[in-house]
Amino acid sequence: MAKKFMSLSKKPDIPSLPLEDESTLQFYQDLSRSLSKAEVRPDSERIQKEAALSEYNSMAFNYEDQGDFVTASYFYKKVIELAVSSKNRQYELVGLLGLGKCHEQAKMREKAIELLEEAFDSASTLEQKELRQDMVKLIGKELI
Repeated sequence: MAKKFMSLSKKPDIPSLPLEDESTLQFYQDLSRSLSKAEVRPDSERIQKEAALSEYNSMAFNYEDQGDFVTASYFYKKVIELAVSSKNRQYELVGLLGLGKCHEQAKMREKAIELLEEAFDSASTLEQKELRQDMVKLIGKELI
């Protein structure tokens, strides 16, 4: 089992989900197309990118919740990449927090601390006071 966590930097083999019917298959195909399109849209279509960020974050959280930290890490990295490209600092911090938690669960504590400290430092510079306080508190709890 330890080998599963040896590298959180590689793209995981994402297990195929059991498809119960044609509509489920269609849903996942549509989701895949939407995420791919949203990633390459110009900044003027920020709403599409925020929808993609939300979907990637949900997938990351679901895999993390199931204990699949490798796949969760992959999706948290997608959140970070898309958040940086669309200048969405809140999702960037959420992605860093999630990625740090995955590294902690994978017993890669030094990298986890590095990611969480990066998120903490970045959260400290947010202009929105309430968001800054919430993110600093949330990330601080993980660092303790």
